[in-house]
Amino acid sequence: MTRLITFEGLEGCYKSTQTNMLVEYLKKQGKTVLQVKEPGTTQLPLTMTLRKIMLDQQYSDEHTDLSRELVSQAIRSIQLNKLIIPAIKDNKYDYIISDRGVFSSVAYGVACGNSKETIEQLTEITHQGTGLDSKSYDIVFLKRDVKAGLATAKSSKQEFANGDAMENKGVGFLDEVSKQFSSWSGDFNVSYVNVENKNKENILKEIISTLGV
Repeated sequence: MTRLITFEGLEGCYKSTQTNMLVEYLKKQGKTVLQVKEPGTTQLPLTMTLRKIMLDQQYSDEHTDLSRELVSQAIRSIQLNKLIIPAIKDNKYDYIISDRGVFSSVAYGVACGNSKETIEQLTEITHQGTGLDSKSYDIVFLKRDVKAGLATAKSSKQEFANGDAMENKGVGFLDEVSKQFSSWSGDFNVSYVNVENKNKENILKEIISTLGV
């Protein structure tokens, strides 16, 4: 059976680094791994186009709270139905590991101004017919100070020339996202790993222990 693992957290908490490191670790153990990302994964070019529409700062003034969320849910629908579910049905991989997922979607979606009811309804619709729900994912949440993480994210190579719409909302917005993560945590299988003052190798060791892989 394929195990679904998702890395979550706020900006600059080393999600991408640890996703890559865990994938490499598992492959060295002889495991088969499908690596994906939300919102938008390179295996599905349309999702990358939608990612730009969703997150590129140049489109922020044209978005509504709901329009951005609908783009996010469209990306997930494509990824689930075109990539993840076929892989599970074919039993092609031991692990599917994602850099962000549903937990981020609900936390950021509500922080962006959508109601919890709207997010719940859209997420349920997106998962209809897949056999998956919020409890299907084992989530590793990487904890780091909000300000420090944002500084790291902004100092990294920027994906969009105009900036990232979520990063540009600032610390106050990310504090609200953090509150939403906390309020939704009971709906997910979440394990927390504090990354403060730890090198990447020690963080990975803790993740491996936490997941039991």
